[in-house]
Amino acid sequence: MSFELDDVGGLRIARFGTGPRTVIAVHGITASLMAWGAVARRLPEEWSMVAMDLRGRGHSASLPGPYGLPRHAEDVLRVADHVGAGPDAVLTGHSMGAYVAALAAAERDFARVVLVDGGLPFPPLPEGVDADEAMEATLGPALARLRQTFPTADAYVDFFKAHPAFA
Repeated sequence: MSFELDDVGGLRIARFGTGPRTVIAVHGITASLMAWGAVARRLPEEWSMVAMDLRGRGHSASLPGPYGLPRHAEDVLRVADHVGAGPDAVLTGHSMGAYVAALAAAERDFARVVLVDGGLPFPPLPEGVDADEAMEATLGPALARLRQTFPTADAYVDFFKAHPAFA
């Protein structure tokens, strides 16, 4: 399936499909809008999907902060307005994007909100526990991926080819 790229105030978006019903898709913490490509290819003809690179990620990486879930939710709502997503639109988010979608849905009506693998919120930390150490202990692998760099695009692809999800 082909897609059209657009820019919403510095946010990169891609529209997959041409159907009149719209899905707004929000990726997870270590992903980009392209994480939704496989889902978009399987949409019925009457649907289209608009996926976005969140602020600070993918082709939206150069946008200034502040960053964080509330700012991402604001950006989702700007994208929904930009593409004319009406109250019959569906909002979906994966992982961290599920939290972003929930915040956005609290501010605007969508026909459905689909939250995929949103995880559990962190409880308050006990007194004396270092927040950075707690984050490393719980989100270590995801944080390590965010810190990685690759010498070439092929090295990046090879890294993910070895991931169990693609076996």
